[in-house]
Amino acid sequence: MPSAIGARSREEGKLAYWGLVEESLTPRDDGGRAGWWRVTTKGQLFVSGQITVPSHARVYNGNALNLIGTAVSIKDALGSKFNYNELMAGKI
Repeated sequence: MPSAIGARSREEGKLAYWGLVEESLTPRDDGGRAGWWRVTTKGQLFVSGQITVPSHARVYNGNALNLIGTAVSIKDALGSKFNYNELMAGKI
């Protein structure tokens, strides 16, 4: 993921709690997790602004127990640090 999109935080996998991404099940040659993720159909709908998701995930031992909180859009999730329209237009 970091080499593909320039990510540095390694937090992207947490989007799986909401079903927005899923990890490749193909293991690396050494047997470890592949580390490759893809956006799901639900993730595409979220990114395009067609759906909202609950704001928080209750997680235990790496598994989402449930999703709670107010419904948030991608613009809400990005906050003021990013301009969604510029981001989607490729200007950032």
